[in-house]
Amino acid sequence: MKKIGMIGCGGRIGPMVCGYLAESGYEIQGGQRREPDYSKYPSNFTWKHLDVNNDEELAQFCEGCDVVLNCSGPAYMLLEKVALAAAAAGAVYVDVSDALAFNDEVRSRIEGKGRFYLASGFYPGFTGLMLNKAIQSFDSVNNITGYSGGAELYSLIGCLDIIMSGTSPYCLNGYYLKDGKPVKNSMGMDYCEHELFEGKVFLKHFLSNEMYSVVKRYPPEKIKELHWYDVSSDNVIGLMAMKYYQLHDKVSFDEMYAQMGEYLQKIEKKTEEDEWAILYVFADGISGGEEKTVSIKIDLSSTSDITAYSAASAALAALERDDPNGVYWANQILPDNIMDIYKKRCDEKGIPCGWLYEEEFAL
Repeated sequence: MKKIGMIGCGGRIGPMVCGYLAESGYEIQGGQRREPDYSKYPSNFTWKHLDVNNDEELAQFCEGCDVVLNCSGPAYMLLEKVALAAAAAGAVYVDVSDALAFNDEVRSRIEGKGRFYLASGFYPGFTGLMLNKAIQSFDSVNNITGYSGGAELYSLIGCLDIIMSGTSPYCLNGYYLKDGKPVKNSMGMDYCEHELFEGKVFLKHFLSNEMYSVVKRYPPEKIKELHWYDVSSDNVIGLMAMKYYQLHDKVSFDEMYAQMGEYLQKIEKKTEEDEWAILYVFADGISGGEEKTVSIKIDLSSTSDITAYSAASAALAALERDDPNGVYWANQILPDNIMDIYKKRCDEKGIPCGWLYEEEFAL
């Protein structure tokens, strides 16, 4: 029987990921430092003690796995560590983050050493998938405008990953894409009312590594402009980023981690009832010689379940593929109709989920 190693099996999404993986019938081996509450896990789940900073434990965990799915963090502290351990054990590697694409140096250390699939969550993950879905709908695109974000309850590790991902040379805050080239937007973060959202939100132009990877698959002349906005109900990440830059080169990581954890508790005022998440993509262009618009909307009360479903789907898809060694994005292997499938599952489970894909030709 095939075995899937799931690192970071606890936390908010770990049991959900294991639940979705369990449907495959494969053996699931979860790894984390603390023994989990087995009542939250399927019958084909086993736990193995794992400290990812312990090389021997990491190698032993990966041994015998066909796929290693990494949902642990901070991803931008681990970088390629877990990926190389998985590859050394002969396992395919899947990561919910895009940390392996952080810069050219990191990519050079893993190139040719195994099969690595990045960004298998909601964002990054579904963001690239839906952006690509919009582009494929046209012969040429005049403009794409995307929005992703919402009101999220951030963990400290989640905050650190978001902050450190923004230091990648391929992540451009305050930029949009025009004729294949990044252009600096004169506006910074804008706190405003917007017709798409209830109440005021923070909006900021943002071009991620994942978005670049999607756009680069097409000729530069196909897409005239791409504007993507990070959406947030508050400025928790901004405040945490300021705290990070105050501390990161002045104290040890453990001390910084402790101080940032205390600070997050002070500034985070949201509860689970306040959470909401969106991914909207609006595009216009030419298809078959006619003007057309495409609207893609995903509305959620939380990203936890869809992130778990996406990560599990990517791991199972990677397991069945025979790609040559290399670095791939999850949006290249996730099924194009994954939202139709996920929406149906949400309806059956009573999980709130809004999903719209709409094409409209000009009269």
